[in-house]
Amino acid sequence: MIEIYNRLERLAREELAGESISADDNEWLETMGSRFELLWLLAAEDLDESNAQTGGMAESPNDMGAVVADIMSNLGEALEIGTGFIDILDVLAPNDESQFQVARGGVYSYFEFWVPRGKRLTDEEWRQMLVDGTEPDRPTVRTE
Repeated sequence: MIEIYNRLERLAREELAGESISADDNEWLETMGSRFELLWLLAAEDLDESNAQTGGMAESPNDMGAVVADIMSNLGEALEIGTGFIDILDVLAPNDESQFQVARGGVYSYFEFWVPRGKRLTDEEWRQMLVDGTEPDRPTVRTE
């Protein structure tokens, strides 16, 4: 992990300085997803035969990475935030020819909502709401 982070740091510094990324570094970046997937699989404590057959993908809502947590409460309510399914994010990024290209990646969706203080959600309840489509609306962005 340290080697990966050090290389990513170097690449970020070079890119911010306007330097071109080498073909070797671009090839390395193309394999980043599989590198992190391998680290995740190697770190899994309960990797049994059923997980190996699915490639580590979630088979049920309880296997999803979405989580919920309360971050504040008052006398009657608790403010919860949660991550949901993966959204696609498009970012404009410079390429090696001093032009821009669109980079695409995944980011967790974000939710923020109030619940009665005694009705805080567990991760399992939250994941089931996502699967059922009963999650609250996502927060809106203010442009003021």
